[in-house]
Amino acid sequence: VLLDYGLPDKSGVDLLDLLADRPGGTPVPVVMLTGTHAHIDTAVAAMRHGALDYLAKDRLSADGLRRAVDNAVDRFAIQRLVAAQRDELERLY
Repeated sequence: VLLDYGLPDKSGVDLLDLLADRPGGTPVPVVMLTGTHAHIDTAVAAMRHGALDYLAKDRLSADGLRRAVDNAVDRFAIQRLVAAQRDELERLY
């Protein structure tokens, strides 16, 4: 998911929390984008709430966006694999 920080009714961080709490509990890879509020505190909040990357629109390039999406998808796949292996270990012991 490419998610803008500045949404009309709430922040992208609020929506990240809703995604994490959705039925089934399966998270999705999220790259947060921001425009004028590019700030380190916003980036930290986005990452703490589940975003896998954070990009400022004013410094965005096609290659940078592609790299961020590819990395987010790869990290998400690794996180799911680790969680599955952890579940398997817990089930065995």
